Amino acid sequence: MLITLQSESNIGWYSIPHPSLECINVRVQTTGDPAREVLKDACQELMLMNRHVRSVFDKAVSEFKEEQARLKAEEERKKAEEEELKKQRDLLESMDIESN
Repeated sequence: MLITLQSESNIGWYSIPHPSLECINVRVQTTGDPAREVLKDACQELMLMNRHVRSVFDKAVSEFKEEQARLKAEEERKKAEEEELKKQRDLLESMDIESN
């Protein structure tokens, strides 16, 4: 639990009374600062960490989408080149037939 990393706390733990209840019990024991302040600081630190994780995740998703778009464009370009080569081969084959 993040609270235990705070220098002014001794103990920080939580429990869930029952899985069907939407509540948790939190216990914070401190060495001087009010437990409420320690909990508030820990929550703010957690929000900062979550923002960082979200920004890293969003960046990775964006990079993945860009890579997928690049790969799709490259695949379409190769397909167009292959179609053009096929047209040229067909044209050459038809010219050979006409000359015989």
